[in-house]
Amino acid sequence: MGVDSYFQYNRIYEAEMQIRHGNFSFLNLYSFQQAGRIVNQVYSPLLTFLFGAILLVTGTWFKFQIVSMILVNFFAGISMYYGAKKLKFNFAICVALASIYMTSFSIYGFMYSTSWRALAVAFVPLLIGPMKAFYSGDWTLREMLFLGVIIGIIAQAQIISAALVLPILVPFFVIGLIKTQSKWRALGRLLMGILLALVLSLNVIMPYLELLKGSHLLPPTNMPLINGVTNAVVPFTDHSGPLSLPIISLFFYGALAALLLFWRTLSGFTKTLTIMAAVYLVLGTTLVPWSIIGLQWPALESYLQLPRDLLLLDYHSYFLVIC
Repeated sequence: MGVDSYFQYNRIYEAEMQIRHGNFSFLNLYSFQQAGRIVNQVYSPLLTFLFGAILLVTGTWFKFQIVSMILVNFFAGISMYYGAKKLKFNFAICVALASIYMTSFSIYGFMYSTSWRALAVAFVPLLIGPMKAFYSGDWTLREMLFLGVIIGIIAQAQIISAALVLPILVPFFVIGLIKTQSKWRALGRLLMGILLALVLSLNVIMPYLELLKGSHLLPPTNMPLINGVTNAVVPFTDHSGPLSLPIISLFFYGALAALLLFWRTLSGFTKTLTIMAAVYLVLGTTLVPWSIIGLQWPALESYLQLPRDLLLLDYHSYFLVIC
């Protein structure tokens, strides 16, 4: 049981009880001290009911934990394997990358603290395909709709993760838009992908908008941003940090070294991926004045909370770049 477990298990128990009794409600009726709070409807409702169904079928929390952890690791491994295959790595490297990703703190956060963000991050490697399509100017309708589906899945897990991952696509979008010949047709297909992502996210967006009309929503817990950084650039400064942190630091410096030594021979896609990964990693460290940023924009202390989460979104990039 970790820092998020009591909150997430209340939500899962609520979903399980609503399914068990066929008593579906906008309110949380069975959990959170039965105080009638509205939680599930504005926080990953579809996945929460899926996990509630798993709890109902398995019957005990112990069996539920085993099944849910296997599922999260399975989807994370399959996603990374897919991303590696898109870059035409051989079978052995694809399996190795998937195994490493499954043991990274991006994913095992679900095991030791029931971090819901791991559910979103598990699907982030699927964006490798759309990123390649963007960069090459191959904006087919199939690729754009696939992008919409992936963003929709990530948003189902956590809206903030979807918002954080979108900037990764921007440089690939700009480069691809310059390359493509039929710009208006390409933008039209992209618009269809965006509309698909919005449609798939309506069950998350609409309840939130409905509540904004006449209710006072409590923001997430306020946390000083500076307390949520991870110094991956200079590891071993915090002895309580996860063991995978030195590994991502090693990949970071390895990727930078490869970028400098082989700049002329590297593909433009690899260069762009490495630079974006470096930007995201630095943003999650003390190199950014998060104390000042927190004072200027206090809303970030509620909704971003942990700048280290930016590291989770680009963890897979270093694996792919080094290989």
